[in-house]
Amino acid sequence: MRNKLQDIPSIQNNRILDIACGISTFGKMFGNHVYGIDTNAQAVKVAKKNGIKATLGNVEGKWSYPGNYFDVVIASHIIEHLVNPDHLLSEAKRVLKTGGLLIIATPNLAAWYNRLLLLIGVQPFFTEVSTIDKTLGLMFTRRFTRSRNTLGHLRVFTLGALKDILKFHDFTIVCEKGMAFALFPQPLLLLDTWFSQFPAIASNIILVAQKNTIKN
Repeated sequence: MRNKLQDIPSIQNNRILDIACGISTFGKMFGNHVYGIDTNAQAVKVAKKNGIKATLGNVEGKWSYPGNYFDVVIASHIIEHLVNPDHLLSEAKRVLKTGGLLIIATPNLAAWYNRLLLLIGVQPFFTEVSTIDKTLGLMFTRRFTRSRNTLGHLRVFTLGALKDILKFHDFTIVCEKGMAFALFPQPLLLLDTWFSQFPAIASNIILVAQKNTIKN
């Protein structure tokens, strides 16, 4: 994912907050001033060993950081899991400095293959109709998914919808990128990688947005 962000303003060595950080392998790529928050105590423990200033906490509650504190907030593949995505964006805006960057990555409901699947009545990828088996409704495409464990996707965005909600919360879009779905088998992954150059139909969306007001 880092190579997708090479043409945005530098975030190296800025004060970064990695939301739902896990072990924060992504956040660590961008310097030594990385903070993290996650509900998984074991992941927080590993993140700390990796040099992340990680804390145990729920991103759907109030974040334990002061306002106007971070240069960058990373929200990689978390917004689709939230009951209240507006809360994440409000808290990100609160803790970001004016002009700070919010980086969001999330699956794309309108990926090229989901558009085709809907035409023939197949449930789109990244959506879940069961709390037990995430592949229900995928029909013949279930063969592409080895794991049946659900991911807890509650809200799946199109590019337009994600841009709309960011603008609603007074962010300005700096850049938009597409990213392939790494778990696809070859040669499907090669095809998906080609489609990833078009964010509106890519498997994953990456948006970089800038806080453009001083309101909290």
